[in-house]
Amino acid sequence: MIRRIAVAWTVLSVALLTAHAASIKEIKEICECTSAECQRRLFSALSDDDAYVRTYAASCLEKQESVDSDMLNEAMNSPDARVVALALRIYAKHGSCTELLGRYLDHGLAAVRAQAAYAAGRLKCVQFDRKLVDMVWDRHISVRSQVIVALGRIGSDSTLPKVLVFLNSPHDQVAQAAIKAAVMYGDRAVEPLRRLVANGESAELRVRAALALGAITTPRASAALRELLESRDRSAVGAALYTLKFRRDRSLIPQIREHLDDNRRFGRYGTLSELAKAALENQK
Repeated sequence: MIRRIAVAWTVLSVALLTAHAASIKEIKEICECTSAECQRRLFSALSDDDAYVRTYAASCLEKQESVDSDMLNEAMNSPDARVVALALRIYAKHGSCTELLGRYLDHGLAAVRAQAAYAAGRLKCVQFDRKLVDMVWDRHISVRSQVIVALGRIGSDSTLPKVLVFLNSPHDQVAQAAIKAAVMYGDRAVEPLRRLVANGESAELRVRAALALGAITTPRASAALRELLESRDRSAVGAALYTLKFRRDRSLIPQIREHLDDNRRFGRYGTLSELAKAALENQK
């Protein structure tokens, strides 16, 4: 009896795996198809039991030039919150800034709120600025991170200080979102970031601000990094040198070389000499 059960279970497992593979294969085959029937099948797959099938179908619909608005609205009004979250990601590519989107920012499920914030940012919905600012303290890290990036994408001057606060977050995901958002503000963020590198409360905060500054590829950002490298503050120099391990800016080579023999230590990041050598290597 036990042997029969084991055999039956093996057969069932193989059947399930085969069905899953066939389903994935089907989605891949119609991924680039733009007919109404193909889109109907892709939207239908958003409610598939398998997460991989659902997300793959959603990515296919995201990539399409346009989608059927009725099918998209139907998905966004699905009783299945998983479908709604995926539909919002598609809406971010094909939708517009409407009150319908704003409604989902208050949704009870974190995954839906996160995707609504993503859509608001992707669509640059300025009218949701205030609502998004209220959401930066959402209890879910995933939501908070998407909200911060959304604020960066929208890029209103009034929200920049709110974003920079999160460079000091104890949650790495939130801090990384703040770096990404700060970069989106471009030159407007350069001076606040320079001040954070120069006067930040911790080495970690200074490095995060410097990384954001280093990712802004403008002459003004280069000038700010040069000023930091020429300062007498060990931490400011260290943060700037650390950033130049990842950013190429040959105009700063003379300032980097000034620290090749500087053995002052910058926390866990090493000595300024070590950082300068690594930064110089990156400029080749």
